[in-house]
Amino acid sequence: MWAIERLRLGLRQVTAEGALPLELARGRLALHYHLFALEPLAVLEIMARDNGVALAPAADAALRRLFAFTFHALDDPREIASLARAEQQDDWLKGRSPLASAHAVEIWLGRHPDATAGAKLSPFRPYRQRWLGGDVSLLFGSKRLGQEGP
Repeated sequence: MWAIERLRLGLRQVTAEGALPLELARGRLALHYHLFALEPLAVLEIMARDNGVALAPAADAALRRLFAFTFHALDDPREIASLARAEQQDDWLKGRSPLASAHAVEIWLGRHPDATAGAKLSPFRPYRQRWLGGDVSLLFGSKRLGQEGP
């Protein structure tokens, strides 16, 4: 139950726009940290659902807003830059697209297939992240769940 409470706590912090205030406070790295924060939230949502724990409608709506806001910021960072009061600049990417760090979006698409989003992630697959068990695309992606799509 501790993990589920952490999930709920995180989702209570999502603003009406879909942002996380503590991650916006990171200025030029706000998008980077939104993506990073989404990783455990996405996994915890899967664990909760697989164990028969449904999110309350408000928490589910917050998670959807957070994913939509962050995914939109991958294409157009102007809103997140405005809210964070800093142009988004992620030195860890070393010139790569922010989509290269979209492990959480891959996890999300495993449960919520979207052909358009999947096409955007396709050139960056497979996603790998040691903190999430290795091959994220294999572990959490839509093919693992026997779904068509991305």
